[in-house]
Amino acid sequence: MNLKDRKLRNDIALVIVIKLVLIMALWWVFFRGATVAVDDAATAAHLIATPNPPISVNGEPHAQ
Repeated sequence: MNLKDRKLRNDIALVIVIKLVLIMALWWVFFRGATVAVDDAATAAHLIATPNPPISVNGEPHAQ
């Protein structure tokens, strides 16, 4: 490797490290304390429910 190749490799590595640090900082500031309340009964009902058949534009079910 010549000097130009090593400098390019070091510059790319530095940019990647800076990006990772910025992404981690953004997560730390905005998403670290975010939580979502989960209702077990509602989740189970959603997973067990049968989906409705698709309706076409004219209001009739799709014939396949």
